[in-house]
Amino acid sequence: MSFASPPRIARRSCWRNFSLIGLLPAPDECISHITRLYLTKLKGLRKPQRHRPAALAGSRAFIRAVQQVDACEIVPHKFTISAAISAS
Repeated sequence: MSFASPPRIARRSCWRNFSLIGLLPAPDECISHITRLYLTKLKGLRKPQRHRPAALAGSRAFIRAVQQVDACEIVPHKFTISAAISAS
């Protein structure tokens, strides 16, 4: 399963509140591409709110992948990574 944060300011170093974006797609050459999952979820998160959402370019996203077997989370196979979002 994959989870993600909304875009945050680039100097942010950690995040705790993740939203489920979906199951990891089948890998293509050992890489699972989650860009489409993330952007689909982001559309739902960026609806007009009282707070102005962070700009996508130049911000940081946090992604968490969790392996589950029979609906039980396997802790050693959980990792979190962050990445800067480029303008292109």
